[in-house]
Amino acid sequence: MASVDINPSDIGDESLSRDTLGKRYLELTNKTLFSSQTDVLANLFIVTFKPKELLRIARVLRYQGQPMTISSETSTNQQGSGYQRILIPDKLRQIHDFVNNDPRVAFPTNLTLVLSNECRKDGSYLRIPSKYASIDVVDGQHRLFSYALSSEQVCNEALLIATAIKFNTNDAQEINRYAARTFITINSEQTKVKRDLIYLISYDVLDDKTPESTAAKILQMCDSKPNGVLSGIFALRTFMKKNKLDQTPIPIISIVRELARIFKTENLRKIRLALGEQARDLNESEFPIQTGRQLLEHYFSQVNYEFPDDWENADSLLMCAKYIGAFIKLLETFIEDGLTIQEMREELGKIKQNILQKYQEGRTNEQSFVFVPGAFYSYHNEEGEEASKPLPSKKEGSIEQIHKLLNENRQDNLQS
Repeated sequence: MASVDINPSDIGDESLSRDTLGKRYLELTNKTLFSSQTDVLANLFIVTFKPKELLRIARVLRYQGQPMTISSETSTNQQGSGYQRILIPDKLRQIHDFVNNDPRVAFPTNLTLVLSNECRKDGSYLRIPSKYASIDVVDGQHRLFSYALSSEQVCNEALLIATAIKFNTNDAQEINRYAARTFITINSEQTKVKRDLIYLISYDVLDDKTPESTAAKILQMCDSKPNGVLSGIFALRTFMKKNKLDQTPIPIISIVRELARIFKTENLRKIRLALGEQARDLNESEFPIQTGRQLLEHYFSQVNYEFPDDWENADSLLMCAKYIGAFIKLLETFIEDGLTIQEMREELGKIKQNILQKYQEGRTNEQSFVFVPGAFYSYHNEEGEEASKPLPSKKEGSIEQIHKLLNENRQDNLQS
């Protein structure tokens, strides 16, 4: 509509009865938004809009003009000037389901808008023309347009919080260029919340009892035990640069996902069987948190017992996310097989002996390898190249492949 200079009132839309919208605001003046262009200044206005207001006047500049089929001399929506993709229907529906036709629902993050050069301050009000393309949506298009699926009441009563940017220029092409740079900054340079942090705060802060949040909570409890077998190893603590092995803390994402598969309600009986006497004082209300903590501590104590030269040794393959994840997957297999902790220890002993046997058989020239008595150490020849070995390096393979190799080495009589 803006391309051919048509306004809402021209087509009988009287929902915006005034020539301009007057919005009270909070203002930050003369701010720079781009570290590489400190001479580009802008004023930032924090304002609220009803969805209906923004839906009438907001524009989204699409990459290659999509889905525009016409343009005009006054339009900035030429091919090459747009920077946003077309709307994703599934995302619109998901956000609409979140809103759920409830005008009280609000988004915790602001929309980011860019004001045209026709927008101006008027005392304590920000004056925005009641016409199409008075505002460009830089971030939050799906949040805004999800309201197009909502009822008239919701569109009139809900409130959207926005950061509206007014660049210190009246040149429409410059404004569009700065808007595109703002879009890139938001979507590529700002740090997103990491998945591991979401896992770590979900159980206590969000009261989220999903398997992943529960697994992360169990890891935290094991970490908090002084001198515990699993304490001080994983990336669970704020500002932790090195773990107690003097290595980068082991990331938890893949480990949490493996643990989440174990602590299901249907596994309670088998887990209690695995713990034996250790589980006698536990009741169902303590599953899976206390039960899970005990299971992990007892299991990895057995791993530590059988692999003393590998556990808590930064040079061992065992001390990485893939191998610990594979041992957790092996714990799942042990539980499914109905083994007790003592029986698990016996199986771990078989695995150790069989792996060491394979290493010994693979050493055709004993003097050409550096040998240290650990089952999961990397072996190197005299040129420093990694030697052939029965288990993949930290960079090779996957949790599933390593688990398969561990499980295969449970057999009593290893074939040469």
